[in-house]
Amino acid sequence: MMAHELKRAEDQQNLEPVEKKAFSLTARNARLDARDVQLGDVVSLDEIRLMGNAISYRSGPDGVIRIESVEATFVVTESAFNRLLEQKTGEPFSELQAAMLNGKMRISGRYRVLLPIPFTVTAVPEIEGGARLRLDSKHMSLVGAPLPGFGVEMIGEKINAQLARAFDANNLPIPVRLTKLTVETGRLILNAVTSLEIVGK
Repeated sequence: MMAHELKRAEDQQNLEPVEKKAFSLTARNARLDARDVQLGDVVSLDEIRLMGNAISYRSGPDGVIRIESVEATFVVTESAFNRLLEQKTGEPFSELQAAMLNGKMRISGRYRVLLPIPFTVTAVPEIEGGARLRLDSKHMSLVGAPLPGFGVEMIGEKINAQLARAFDANNLPIPVRLTKLTVETGRLILNAVTSLEIVGK
């Protein structure tokens, strides 16, 4: 066989696709810490801490990344929460502002009856349905001018409707269940759990 024919045969062998072996990886757990995170148009977070458990990965066209459980901690600053309120606030409220206290939240704003009436309420926030934040309106205190024809609980429920508009974990790109809420001076700390599976195409 001539030299150029040998060269052609070698080139053809080099062009033949090499079958790649599937690659797999498992880990008992892994941790990710991130700062200054924007979750779509839902909320800006000062910090996210993720702990994934029972992690597996398999490559290939039918590959998959699977994390059996993810424990998440979301840290929302007071300023970020107020930006969210400002974007989502609707009638009959205006100028809603939240202050994070130790174990409580204070919300001030204006409630329009005939004229905008200033008010301030203080209450303990809680988790509703594993997805939304609400104030415990049964133990809410109202400071400022009384609102004609409205009890404190009714005002609280209307504020809770605004909070639900502002933040709802159901709007996040992956299903998340909120499990714990802690209020510290100047920030909210939310704990959540989820699972994750990403299938290759």
